[in-house]
Amino acid sequence: MKSQVSDHPMRYLIIAVALFTISFQGKISAQIVTDAMKPKISNWKSKQDRLILDINFDNWDKKPEGVELKGGRSRGVNIMFMDEKQFGKGNVAFAWGIGFSSQNFHTNAQYVQDTNVDTSGFTPFADSIQYDLNKLSVNYLDIPLELRFRTNANAKGNRLKLSMGFKLGVLLNAHTKFDDGDIKVKTYHLKNIPDLHYGLTARLGFGKIGVSYFRSLTTLFGDGEGMTILPYSIGISFTP
Repeated sequence: MKSQVSDHPMRYLIIAVALFTISFQGKISAQIVTDAMKPKISNWKSKQDRLILDINFDNWDKKPEGVELKGGRSRGVNIMFMDEKQFGKGNVAFAWGIGFSSQNFHTNAQYVQDTNVDTSGFTPFADSIQYDLNKLSVNYLDIPLELRFRTNANAKGNRLKLSMGFKLGVLLNAHTKFDDGDIKVKTYHLKNIPDLHYGLTARLGFGKIGVSYFRSLTTLFGDGEGMTILPYSIGISFTP
């Protein structure tokens, strides 16, 4: 009897150790499973210039004779949503995205189309014609590509940044708008404006503000379909 009674504490100890071991292993397994199920942390914050907003002043190279652009009123906008692949420590990156751009050209001339030869151009208004608004607007869905260079961040987290690239766009809409105070006229479905435009882009900034540049490599009207006009834009760039 003594032998049987003396075995009971040892038996209870063995059972307790076994239960503790099983419980401990279960916690480790649960921790491993939980860690494996945790979502990976995004690298979103480490990337730069995701959203870009340019407020532009639009102009023409090779203006038609007698046609003048009102530079202060010829304002456009460019919005881009970008992603990037950084190289090394992030001072160099390749970026791509999607964007919307609108160029607005306020002139002293009327858009005209010669139906005999199917060409388009502009004819200056007579001095006797008074008007409040006269513009041509072209709007595109763009695919921008950029090569980015940036310095290391300073104590406030700001960097000197330079981007150079290219963008290709599909024409969404082109129209003219005329307003003389009494009559307002909008004309859509303008002929001879190409469905595609493309050109070179550049942006230089510090922190969240900079200057931007776009030079179209396509003329406003198609080859052989109108006056040879090359649009360009210079603007202020914001990267919030």
